[in-house]
Amino acid sequence: MPKILRHDVDLLKAVAIMAVVLYHFFDLTNASMLTSVSFFSGGYVGVDVFLVISGYLITSGIFYKLTKSDFSFKDFYIRRFQRIVPPLAVMMIVVAAIGYFLVFPEIYKELGLEIKKCLSLFGNYRFAKDGGYFSLDSSGKLLLHTWYLCITFQFYIIWPLVIVLFNKMFGSNNLKHSVFVLFILSLIYPFFSSKIGYLLTEFRLWELLAGATLCLFSSNLSRVVSKINSSSLLQLISFLVVIGSVFLVPLYGVNSWTPCVSLLTVIATLLVLALNTNNSILKLSCFENIGKSSYSIYLWHWPLIIFALRLDLTISLSNLFALLLVLTFFSFVSYRYVEKVKFNFKFALLLFVLAYLTGLGITKTDGSNYLKKYMVKELSMMVNESLELPKEYQPSIFMQENNVPVMHYGLQTETPHIFFIGDSHNEHYNYYLENINKVPVYSMVSEATIGYGKHFANNKVESIVGLKERQTFYDIYKIMLNKLKPGDKVVLANRWDLYYTEYLLDNNLRNKDYNFPKYVKVLVEDITEQVALHPELEFYIVGEGILVSNQVVACLKIDLKDSFLKNLLNTEKCKSTKNYFDDKVNSLNDTFKKLTKKYKNLHFIERNRPLELNNGFYKTYSDKGIPLFFDEAHFSSEGGVLVGKYLMDEIEKD
Repeated sequence: MPKILRHDVDLLKAVAIMAVVLYHFFDLTNASMLTSVSFFSGGYVGVDVFLVISGYLITSGIFYKLTKSDFSFKDFYIRRFQRIVPPLAVMMIVVAAIGYFLVFPEIYKELGLEIKKCLSLFGNYRFAKDGGYFSLDSSGKLLLHTWYLCITFQFYIIWPLVIVLFNKMFGSNNLKHSVFVLFILSLIYPFFSSKIGYLLTEFRLWELLAGATLCLFSSNLSRVVSKINSSSLLQLISFLVVIGSVFLVPLYGVNSWTPCVSLLTVIATLLVLALNTNNSILKLSCFENIGKSSYSIYLWHWPLIIFALRLDLTISLSNLFALLLVLTFFSFVSYRYVEKVKFNFKFALLLFVLAYLTGLGITKTDGSNYLKKYMVKELSMMVNESLELPKEYQPSIFMQENNVPVMHYGLQTETPHIFFIGDSHNEHYNYYLENINKVPVYSMVSEATIGYGKHFANNKVESIVGLKERQTFYDIYKIMLNKLKPGDKVVLANRWDLYYTEYLLDNNLRNKDYNFPKYVKVLVEDITEQVALHPELEFYIVGEGILVSNQVVACLKIDLKDSFLKNLLNTEKCKSTKNYFDDKVNSLNDTFKKLTKKYKNLHFIERNRPLELNNGFYKTYSDKGIPLFFDEAHFSSEGGVLVGKYLMDEIEKD
């Protein structure tokens, strides 16, 4: 197909890549507690723009060749392979080389798996299964951004077969109508599927087919556009709508995505493409150059931002400028010396094989890399393995429901009068309760779950857990309360802010400040439901813990005093930490404290007290020099012992 300069396409790609980069940058820095910017919360729609353009351009090339009776599957696939694989493979190999020195072994092993899955074209399905694009631990997935590339690769393989088949079945005159029907079916499908499909090909196919349909109807539309006197103005307005969607279309999680979320951006992108004429005013050469190199920029931006954070990036103009220069350098080299070079098929295949062998080698060695020998062994798991205990202290299962047990820790010959219950913020006390504490206690842990009352117990949102897990939590809680004796003590230990997103999704609410008090109100109603029904029991709410940055956690996990990296990775910064929780989360503790004045059998424990230092900071190491935190929100076993002992002292003194 003759090369036609499309200023609108390059400009759209420029907007899309800038939106994606800004979204990812602030997504990662927000998660690292370095920023709290939501201004680009809709930047992910840049991917929608790319999908529409991909469908449009690929269909244009195939259809042109078909009309000339010159289409060859072999030539098409070889050209795509030579265009796509070399920049991708080079990026993977370089990221693996840098990651060997900078990331933890478990992240390095994950990188190996990601390389293999991406090159086998199904990486997006693996990411969808593992929590995906909006996962809290996305900074541990160096190739997470390749989910979009996997979708386009799959489309490039299947679409020529479909186009040629439809062309033979329905003829060239009816090809566009058959593709339009396919587009409608693909648009309808996500609304009737029970899957969560942000990263799934079948959920994003409609956007690719939207571009394909526009392409096939372009000759009809061009006649219409030629009669519109203000087509350039309408194109400009549509272009501004695309830009506006970056700021106006927030997404609160993978569970909340449907085609409706992306519809405005897709329609505006289609209009920009459809309204293009020789008189188009969308001509900005500097931005068009960004659009032309958008593939290379997309490949490099995500891992480079993660590496920058690993190297203790702080937010300053000089650091941001340095990061921009590094991204520009890698993207330019990739674009100029890899992407634009027409490597022959054999060399492209060699790069593919080298990249795949790199991923295979990483996984075969279980992610063993340079940092492995410098890892702090006490942080290899959140709850360390149990000690060998005398028979009378070996834990037993008191009861269980739906495979969720209530454990009996401490002295087994006595009936416990204390019941701990909660999510993983109860679990990080398990090592202490089982191995150090001698007082008999019951403990029930259900990770990422809350169900103290009817509101959250009946929340139907499917996230890490679903309705069944929440109702099991609620049922066990009520059963145990009925088994306890008057004067017995119940300890509620959750990460209380964690369920705000689930509350918003279940009630179709937006993530706005005015909705947080509504969440707190429902949370309080759930907690006090059983407190009011059991005045004979004493209830203790364990308050919200401090949140440390993932940079501090990364520092805690390694001991580099004997490594050349000690001057590159500053380990002094993690000797203490400030609390990175925001005002909304801190307000939960204030709410709980006020509740204790209303209910005489309700008490509040400030769990951060044993960590406090005199200067408003909190300690991160025990007196024995062992890290107190396993990750940003959970204690290590050492931290669980320190705080767990404090909790027991507070409970037993009442």
